[in-house]
Amino acid sequence: MTAPAAGNGWPQRWLSKRAVRLHLTLLIVFPGCLAAGWFELTRAESGNGLSWVYVFEWPFFAAFAAYLWWRLLHPEDEHRAAGPAKPARGAAVTSAGHQADDPELRAWNEYLTRLHAQSPPGGPPAKRRR
Repeated sequence: MTAPAAGNGWPQRWLSKRAVRLHLTLLIVFPGCLAAGWFELTRAESGNGLSWVYVFEWPFFAAFAAYLWWRLLHPEDEHRAAGPAKPARGAAVTSAGHQADDPELRAWNEYLTRLHAQSPPGGPPAKRRR
């Protein structure tokens, strides 16, 4: 098995400080959850009925920890899989990717323009005289 090309960012993904912390966390949490599941299995087999719930719960937590580890290392895969949103047929699209003929979007932008005119960013609103 060959290592991926350095141009795609794999060293940063797998060897950054954040990634190393994730790896260490998984190395503690995953076996810890499996050990807790084994402990609960021994208690359940000795007659503790409530432990049967935990026999299945701890391995689930271990699998969930592995899933989170993977998702935190690959956040861009979620966006890549979704793909760009496609506008309705015949709708004009602005440079920002929004539909230009959407009346709700137009009304929202007009509302934001009015708010900006009343209180421009950069400080507290000016005091109004009565």
